[in-house]
Amino acid sequence: KYGKNKIKKENVVMLHRENKKEKWIVWLVCCLGIALTFIKVSDVKGKILQQGIADEIIRFHVLADSDKEEDQQIKLKVKDQVVKYMQKKLATAKNREQARRIIKDNLEEIECLADETLKGEGVKSEVRAYLTEKQFPVKSYGEFTFPEGIYETLQVEIGSAEGKNW
Repeated sequence: KYGKNKIKKENVVMLHRENKKEKWIVWLVCCLGIALTFIKVSDVKGKILQQGIADEIIRFHVLADSDKEEDQQIKLKVKDQVVKYMQKKLATAKNREQARRIIKDNLEEIECLADETLKGEGVKSEVRAYLTEKQFPVKSYGEFTFPEGIYETLQVEIGSAEGKNW
């Protein structure tokens, strides 16, 4: 009835639906590709930013003996005392290398200051202070936000240093 070159109406509808489906898939793949490209570029920019910041600063990290509330409060007191002491010492540092030298020259004093703070709180824990490299999560301090990454760090550990700080 339709002849050799005639196409049935239901076949035309089916071809149209398949063509729409293919276009949708192609559009979806393109969108995903564009999104992944932006994510990758953003990730690369974030790593470059983090590395730039990491090359300029030395972070400070105090680990409490445990997660107990009193150990965390004591950690904050130690942190405050060390920050107050080191701010004066680091005021003359013009770059990270000078800051590193000042910190290294004061590690024993930092430990003594932390130990005195602990004793003032009636705590008899050992304190260790040293420079290291450490992985940090994203962290904001007031208006400054530091990206996740590895940073040179002045680490002060109290007791077993098993407190989880983030």
